[in-house]
Amino acid sequence: MTEEKIPPRRRPFMSARQVALTAVIGGIAFLCEAIGLWAPTPWPGGTINIGGFAITLAAMVAGPWSGMIVGWLDLAPMAGFGPIAGWLYWWTPLYTAATYPFIYKLVMKNKPLGVGVFFVNQLVNMMTIHNLLFAWWFSAVTESFPTVASAWYYITVTGTPIFGWIYAVLPTIVLATATKFVEPRWTWFPGRK
Repeated sequence: MTEEKIPPRRRPFMSARQVALTAVIGGIAFLCEAIGLWAPTPWPGGTINIGGFAITLAAMVAGPWSGMIVGWLDLAPMAGFGPIAGWLYWWTPLYTAATYPFIYKLVMKNKPLGVGVFFVNQLVNMMTIHNLLFAWWFSAVTESFPTVASAWYYITVTGTPIFGWIYAVLPTIVLATATKFVEPRWTWFPGRK
């Protein structure tokens, strides 16, 4: 008689909580984009969606993969830009997920200091790498600006009041007021704790 080997049980890539949060946050981001719920920008004809907030929130509560999925869901309804530029939105959830667990521990020890560090961290990310990626896109790909530097200057100087609210202020308010909800109960890789 031969003994049958039972295959090892597969671990899901995301927990049920992560999947649910990704679906809810991604669905809201998708809907807001699909119905055209945008914030005006200082440049003529420019608008910004609230997807950046959804992407950051998803990375905070459900991890980097959730933030990346929400980024894609937010961009999917955008004709032209979304399908080809979705990867630009991957930096923010990766950066947020890499820095957030450490900042959350600081928030639990000293809430005012931790919330302040989170705000500055998100603002610095938004004004540097995030805006440089988009500056490159608007300069090299769409040729809306003559150089990456001019695009970055324009996006950062004129866009910070809006981008700052979306990527830094709103997530900071959520962290300060719903601290337990945004506890990072996720891992980078499935099956690890």
